[in-house]
This record gives sequence, structure tokens and C-alpha cells, in this order.
Amino acid sequence: MKLCACVAEATPEQVRARMERADTDLVEHRIDYMNDIGSIDGLYAGIVPSVVATLRTEGQGGRFAGDVETLKATLVAAMDEGCDYVDVEATLPTDVCTELIMHAGARGVRTMLSYHNFATTPAHETLRNIIERSDDLGADMVKIVPTAHDADDWKRVLGLYMDDPPLPLIAFCMGEASAFTRIASLYYGAPFTYVSMGTSTAPGQLSLDEMRSILGVLGR
Repeated sequence: MKLCACVAEATPEQVRARMERADTDLVEHRIDYMNDIGSIDGLYAGIVPSVVATLRTEGQGGRFAGDVETLKATLVAAMDEGCDYVDVEATLPTDVCTELIMHAGARGVRTMLSYHNFATTPAHETLRNIIERSDDLGADMVKIVPTAHDADDWKRVLGLYMDDPPLPLIAFCMGEASAFTRIASLYYGAPFTYVSMGTSTAPGQLSLDEMRSILGVLGR
């Protein structure tokens, strides 16, 4: 079962140090946590885990408050620097998603279309439409992470794995009481799940040590 350690640091030196110490299959570089999002030259060279480049906007729970053109330029730069995956928010305009997916394809970078909701869990049809749109746009995988308030929300999100999704799916719920869905997603077929390595980037996110301890108890 693969784990992706989230790296959320302010300077290139701090980011590089975290990624070099990571002993996970993947690392997510949260570019929006950097003091200067343009300081990624050479940042991914020689990094052993696969790198997921993410520039999370404020609307999706991140720190980036800039315009779409800056977002595109930053993610293109990350792809040109050699990241292995790029996170493209599903809430972006279709033409922006298409442009980034096409650039990723030309660079041999895998694209993840992502959706986060820090308030609620939308209806099943809404979540299913996000998956289908991701497939239509040519993404390589899709990530759906809403906030759960009860067992019905948990079932709605984990039930997406039972819908025979047309592309690899990472789906779990945010919130302290929903942390178990991050583990359950691996058993339902998620290619990997996210853990913190230092700064937590989402409510209910388990640390790398916590996740490994739980998976160890479960015999994984």
C-alpha cells in the first residue's frame, strides 16, 4: 500500500530537505506553502520518491490567492522541472484543465484532477459527475475529498469505489472522525493515500508514523 507524504515548507531548502528524508513511495510538494512559489528551479532533481506537484487555491483549502495565469505558469514550471504527477483542481475552468493536462501528457507527467470540499459532502450524482468529467478531460486519476458529518457521508464517498470508476480513484473524507476513511480507501483500491510529514495540510490527516503503525497492526 503506497503512501504520499505531504511536504509543506516555506523555503526551497526546507522543501528539499523534507523530500530527501522521505521514505515513502511519493511526496506531495505543496507549492502554495512556499514564501516564493517561483523558487522551484532544480528542486525535484534526484528526489527518489515520485513527486506530486500541487498548488492548492484558497477556494480549495490552500494558500494560493493569485490569478489563473500565475497558477498555470507555476504548474507548468513544476512539470518542466520534472515532477511525476501534477494536481489540477477540478474547479478550474475546463480550458485551463485541458491546457494543463495536455502539457502534462507532452512531459510524461501523470495528471490528477482533484476536488475538495471543506464544508460538506455533496450528493452522489455530483461526486460521480466529477469522476466522469475527469475521465472526459483525459486525466490519469481523480481525487475526491469532501468533509463528512455522519455515516451517510462516509458511505457516499467510499461507495464511489463500488461504481466501477473509469480511472484510478482516491476518495476519502476530511475531519478528525473521518480519519479511518484515509486507511479504508487503500483497501477499496486507491493507488495511494496522503500522510503528513511535519505540517498537516488537512483536517484528520494522519502522520506518516501514525499511518504506518495502523497499517502494521492491520498486517500491511
